[in-house]
Amino acid sequence: MYLVSKVKCHTLMSCCGWQIYNGGTAPSTFTAMLMSINPFYTFLVCVPSRMLMGWLTGVVFRLVYKADRSKTVSYFVGGFSAAFLNTVFFMGMLLICFWNTEYIQSMNQGLGDLNPLFFVCAFVGLNGVLEMSASCIVGGLVSKAVNKSIHKKRV
Repeated sequence: MYLVSKVKCHTLMSCCGWQIYNGGTAPSTFTAMLMSINPFYTFLVCVPSRMLMGWLTGVVFRLVYKADRSKTVSYFVGGFSAAFLNTVFFMGMLLICFWNTEYIQSMNQGLGDLNPLFFVCAFVGLNGVLEMSASCIVGGLVSKAVNKSIHKKRV
């Protein structure tokens, strides 16, 4: 169980492996293990999923912004959708690419031999909920303030 907690902690603290406290030069334990299993799949889990998340977050924001009369709610929806889509795409690609590997299955056994949906819920857990909440609130406030500052009328 300690290994699962350590791996989960490293996964959640890293941006798919490049940790700030290591100067951006060393992959996390989790990413290093995925790389040793299949570098191409690791690339798919880390890069295209993040690109798709960023693009779709922008699409969601623009759609909500058009319908948002207050022009405020859309910023919070955008913040939430960034964290939500990041989690969905990362975990989805992780399951598609690595579910049948011994590494992921050993983590799953440590969590009680769950089906893939419950594995995702257990793996993401409270951190996912807190991340989505914080991203919604902080992301909404910051992006609204930045947008207001950028579009401020100059006198």
